[in-house]
Amino acid sequence: MYPSTERQNGIEAQFSLGQQLLFRAQVRRARRLAAWAAGKRRLTPSQASEYADVLVGLQMEPRGNRLIVDRVYLDLVRDGLDMPRALVEREAEHLLTLAEAEIGEAGAPAPRHALA
Repeated sequence: MYPSTERQNGIEAQFSLGQQLLFRAQVRRARRLAAWAAGKRRLTPSQASEYADVLVGLQMEPRGNRLIVDRVYLDLVRDGLDMPRALVEREAEHLLTLAEAEIGEAGAPAPRHALA
């Protein structure tokens, strides 16, 4: 194999690992954001678990990050909680940062995220 091919394979493997770690962090964030919103909405533990599953499912969709924030915000508003969308966005960003740090502490390099 040529050195440039080995280098390219290494770069692709590193990118793939980064994407996997970012996805794990996003799923962890979705579950935590669901718990945060469930507390504000006063959902039962069973309802909170189902809500977390819904948000994780949204994470799998294109633009999953945006869909999660939209869903949580609309659910809070629908339940009569007067909360600015920016607060939900900040909480989602904060929880993703925490999830990335935890994954990094587990021995893997912390992924770089984008909420867009």
